[in-house]
Amino acid sequence: MDNSLKFKKLREKYQYFIYKDYNIKEDENEIFLTYTFEIPDLAIFNPSIKILKKDMKIRKLETDKIKNMIFHIGLIELISYWKCTCSPNVIIKCGDLNEEQKKWLKKLYFYGLGELFFTNNIKTDIESFMNIECEGNKIEIQEEKDILERIYSTNRWRKRLSCNT
Repeated sequence: MDNSLKFKKLREKYQYFIYKDYNIKEDENEIFLTYTFEIPDLAIFNPSIKILKKDMKIRKLETDKIKNMIFHIGLIELISYWKCTCSPNVIIKCGDLNEEQKKWLKKLYFYGLGELFFTNNIKTDIESFMNIECEGNKIEIQEEKDILERIYSTNRWRKRLSCNT
């Protein structure tokens, strides 16, 4: 079967790719990250990453900053499994992205998959190859929010960042 036809058939049959969850565990020597990705009616994937703690100075793994970083590692990890079916809809259940982040991620995925598309003669475009929807909660990082509020509160930046209607 022609690969471009296989691409279309897989996308019709497997409409959704789900980033369900990530899990953080640790012992005194290692940090273990496990991700859960699902293609309904086909497979569940649980890739894991082991990080050695040697010389690390992380006091607490359960901070929002660490959780956000681990969530984003999963966003990069998911594309390897998405390629199984090239599902048109990616559903993120364990976090949230704003529209600008979704657009940036789609661009990263699309151009990163250029060889896959070229080698398999897949004709698609950045708008239609993937739709990203989020059902999870945004991880708020207070330090970054405080910095942005301080920058925006100064008159010089308020003028530059304001939208004129």
